Amino acid sequence: METRDVNLQAQTRPGPTGDMFVLMGCFGVLLITPAIGLLYEGPKRKKLADTFFQKYMTANCVIVLWFLLGNSVGSTPGSESKLIGGKTLEGAMPSVINFCFEMFFPVPTAQLILASVGERGRPLPSVIVGCIWVLLWNYGANHWSNLGLNFAGGGPARLASGVTMLVYSWYLGRRGKKVGKEKVTNDEDNSSFIGATLVCAAWLMFNASTLAFNGRTCYIILNTILAFFAHSAIDKLLTGKFSLQSACEGFVIGLLDITPSCGCYWPWAAFFTSIFTTTLCRSVARFGIDNHSLSFFLHGICGIIVDSFVGPKSAFSGEIADWTNEQCKQLVYQIGAWSSLLAWTGVVSLITLFIVDNIPGMQLEASTENEEKV
Repeated sequence: METRDVNLQAQTRPGPTGDMFVLMGCFGVLLITPAIGLLYEGPKRKKLADTFFQKYMTANCVIVLWFLLGNSVGSTPGSESKLIGGKTLEGAMPSVINFCFEMFFPVPTAQLILASVGERGRPLPSVIVGCIWVLLWNYGANHWSNLGLNFAGGGPARLASGVTMLVYSWYLGRRGKKVGKEKVTNDEDNSSFIGATLVCAAWLMFNASTLAFNGRTCYIILNTILAFFAHSAIDKLLTGKFSLQSACEGFVIGLLDITPSCGCYWPWAAFFTSIFTTTLCRSVARFGIDNHSLSFFLHGICGIIVDSFVGPKSAFSGEIADWTNEQCKQLVYQIGAWSSLLAWTGVVSLITLFIVDNIPGMQLEASTENEEKV
């Protein structure tokens, strides 16, 4: 990047096409914020207004924290550390564009975690948990887990949020245990469908984060479209009936399948691997923990399966040419990357929940009266 001009008027010259594409992507990824609120509203009893209040409060806090600490510590180059970034903001593109694009990744990641709270948790303490978690979530560009293939932010955004959702759900306990209403019905399929549609639209920009506009970007967008429609096409075969909620689950699983590998193989491979992953994920037994949004099932289990097989699947495009030695080695890298991430995130999340829960006035679990009102 050229030395920054002090005078803003000197920076009004037309920028490179890649920079303009990334700036346009900022507006696309922004849609994930309301989309998550609608997507996970379906399995809740909480009012939609309360859900959006929690989501946007989280977005406000996380963006400010990312501006003050997260971007500088975690994303800047110039450091040889395996954990944090450097002190400089210089890079291949203007840092302001890079910041605007990247700040919408920690925001939905924190919101995914809070989706597991539902009506059994208090909003303000959950926002504090999300902000603390984001500050401990990021690592530097030189982290050893970069040996694993992960094209578009899969591990920190998907797996880390998935295991944290499971820990949060376990910590809060089952819904309705205080008021004797453990059976929770879902009456908001329409909200989930609108949310899933917005997520699909935003994910086109999320996955196309090559930070440039080129032929590979077009293939990535096509791979993403094929992935999130692949499961919906076979949902009737898997369940024996048409279900709007399971179609939404299929959208999300398809997107999670393609995210770490969308830039690593051709469209025909994206279609078939998405069908394989979604079928396998739907066949996995679900846990007894009240993870009401199925977020660990969608983000955690699916993430483990996908991350493990990104290496072997990349052979379809020649990303890994050796079908024997190189793929076996890459499979070890993939498993090592996600297992270390799950261990770190699970332990840190549990400690964070315990600390916040024991702060006076910051009890995580909602009172009996508040849970019964929703």
